[in-house]
Amino acid sequence: MSDLATTPPSSSMGDYVKAIWELGGGTGTASTKEISGRLSVAPASVTNMLGRLREKGYVDYERYRGASLTEEGRAEALRLVRRHRLIETFLLEHLGYSWQDVHEEAERMEHVVSDDFTERLADFLGHPGRDPHGAPIPTADGAMASEDSFPLGEAAGGEKVRIVRVNHEGAPCCPISGSAVSYRGGLSWSRRCAPSTASSQSRTKTASRTRWGSAGRYDPRSGPGGGWRDGFG
Repeated sequence: MSDLATTPPSSSMGDYVKAIWELGGGTGTASTKEISGRLSVAPASVTNMLGRLREKGYVDYERYRGASLTEEGRAEALRLVRRHRLIETFLLEHLGYSWQDVHEEAERMEHVVSDDFTERLADFLGHPGRDPHGAPIPTADGAMASEDSFPLGEAAGGEKVRIVRVNHEGAPCCPISGSAVSYRGGLSWSRRCAPSTASSQSRTKTASRTRWGSAGRYDPRSGPGGGWRDGFG
């Protein structure tokens, strides 16, 4: 481990660390191309930054083999993810932000608040387990809730699922507005036979599946006509 890892990374370094964590599923490897696409920066800039992060002890990196986080890098990523998701929750539940707007605002704020502020915010919110999109919020010691997931697109025709998580990238596929919408409690949906649509059980509106998140988890409850599964992305 580099002694430089004791120095907090800059906001741009933090963006890279978090991007690698997201792209690698928390423990895997992210390629230069993937990081470039996620952060909308040139591949040459990614290569340069990965070298700096390696010097600081946050990543293991070899050219053409991608980058993975060290123990220190993963801890930093989880610290930022915790901040981000708590801020999203606060913005939606207490400041009247819409479901669609909280992500970008939290992206701007996550690098400027302190760890003390983050923990005070967690106390104020009652230590929520998930953010407004349904994503798990890491604990202060970096623990993450485990999830038994499946792609939403794998739901069979007529199968009932409950969507509990939606990717923040892109707009939701159903008309959602206002500050009260949150996926932490789940929404009940039933996929119809048409492969390109998903429809709400309680509504007649349909929407494109491709704009939803792609993963989910089983729900032990049962509903009319069979079991239910929870979905998130």
